[in-house]
Amino acid sequence: MKIVRALTGLLAVVLIIVGVAVAAVLGPDDTWAGEMSKTPADHRVVTTDPGLLNVAGFDLAVTAEADEGEVFVGASHPVHVEDYLQGVQRTRVTELGADGVTETGTVKGEQAQPSADPGDLDVWTEQVSGEGAQHLSVPLTDESAVEVLAMPATGQEAPVRFGIGYALPGAFVGGIVAAGLGVLLLVGVVVLGRRARRAAPPVAETATGDEAKPATRSAAEDKATSGAPVSRVVAVGAASLLATGCGIPHQVDHGETPGVVPLSGDEAPALVAEYDERNNRAIAASHEGDGSLWFGTDSGPHLAVDELEARAN
Repeated sequence: MKIVRALTGLLAVVLIIVGVAVAAVLGPDDTWAGEMSKTPADHRVVTTDPGLLNVAGFDLAVTAEADEGEVFVGASHPVHVEDYLQGVQRTRVTELGADGVTETGTVKGEQAQPSADPGDLDVWTEQVSGEGAQHLSVPLTDESAVEVLAMPATGQEAPVRFGIGYALPGAFVGGIVAAGLGVLLLVGVVVLGRRARRAAPPVAETATGDEAKPATRSAAEDKATSGAPVSRVVAVGAASLLATGCGIPHQVDHGETPGVVPLSGDEAPALVAEYDERNNRAIAASHEGDGSLWFGTDSGPHLAVDELEARAN
């Protein structure tokens, strides 16, 4: 049992050191790094590289600020961002390190920024805009690739300062729980060590009084006395760590296929015309009390309303 206590004590020390370090580095907001740096004077837009964020299990803590006026920060699928920025000169973040942005490149273009304001688009999964430093949390998941954009919000010609940090939701609490678990294990090791010394087999006299032999304990008694408390502490600690919801960062392969294909200028009118044709057929059938054609036209709440109106006819 001495070896078990020694290993448990070592594990306890590691948990305390790692837990305290994680809590101290991240702080209550679960973030680190993210210092902003200024883009070149002739660049109004900064984005991450489309293939840079192939990771999941944590959030990006993005911060941006325009020298003048409002700044827009948004996150969307790389296909949407690259389509929006066609022909636009911009700074592209190509590498991230422990301290945030470590390397950038330049994408050449004829325009300083897009003709349409980013806030007018509906492609953003996360977005924020306003004067001064704006902060945006961008979840990185297994489901979809993501690209981050920052630029002046309303077309003003102002360079943008941009920084990326990291957020690991629940990590601060997880660090505190890990350190607490380490303390409990360490206390348990000390207590068990003292019990073991007190429970050392005493010298028992024989009936004649001239011979002595040690009293013995069964293996089952030793296991019940020493192993159960440590097992309970480990079980409770593991459950507490799981309850914090702290994810584990990991690499993600989103594949070379984009998964989302933007419409060209020629394709959009054809798509609208095709929808209008299906919609008109569904309307005509609905006037006759037949709402079955709405299944191929609308969805969600609109579909439910269309079906009710068809039944009423």
